[in-house]
Amino acid sequence: MAKGIAQSISTRTQLLTQSLRNIAQSPELIEALNNSDLPRAKAVVGLMSAYLPDAMAFRLLLLGDNKPDNSVVPHMGYADLDLVKNTFQKPQLPLIQGERGEHRHLAITHGIKKEGKVIAVILASVDFQALRQSFNILADEQMFIELKQADFVLFSHGSADLKSLGKKTAFKVKDTAWTVSYWHDGSLDLTLIGQILGIILIPVFISGLACYFGYRKLNALLVADQSSVLKATKDVLSNQAGVSYPVRLRVCGLLFPLLFSLNVKMISLILKII
Repeated sequence: MAKGIAQSISTRTQLLTQSLRNIAQSPELIEALNNSDLPRAKAVVGLMSAYLPDAMAFRLLLLGDNKPDNSVVPHMGYADLDLVKNTFQKPQLPLIQGERGEHRHLAITHGIKKEGKVIAVILASVDFQALRQSFNILADEQMFIELKQADFVLFSHGSADLKSLGKKTAFKVKDTAWTVSYWHDGSLDLTLIGQILGIILIPVFISGLACYFGYRKLNALLVADQSSVLKATKDVLSNQAGVSYPVRLRVCGLLFPLLFSLNVKMISLILKII
């Protein structure tokens, strides 16, 4: 299960990073920087930030930029500046930065290159609540789940007593500085949980697809597909499953075989959780 959550989080961060890479390679942005037109370059970055899901703030920084910025929320602190500085040397892993509250954010950077050398860095401050939601999917006293960045606990969910009593399993989250760990008391039905995770974590992956399609366009498709998924769920619960549930996104179609393999008890549990 920890592996499934780790893969889900990794997929989302990879898609966010890819989206930021696409912005950094924008011809308009590169042209503005080549012409030393920093105001225009920042304007281009600001416009394109609308295509990054859950973006809170976008900043374009040059090598000499070394002062914190409190002009927008979340603030850019010294930890963000260190991340940007290091990005001029080599690509950096995404990190959770900032104080608790409105200034806490997922920081992702990407360098803009000219002749093989990084000349500017985009810093994206992203709302990380979607990552937290990946942890809050199972309200079960028989388990405890934790996400750590190095030795710092980012967030956790479940019964903390199991850390000293239960069996621990841990997985690194690929392409991040994070580790997912979970403890369970041995009586947990891991097969059932695996099936539940399969149907719950797919929406987390779908939300990441907005990095490629643009949030508004994808959102319209998801709203349409959601109706088909909900109708199929109701039909399975009433033992009247049909054969045709049209969807626009292929990944939504992957839900149906899993949905039809579950019994009424499993689906009722899933609906209670979500």
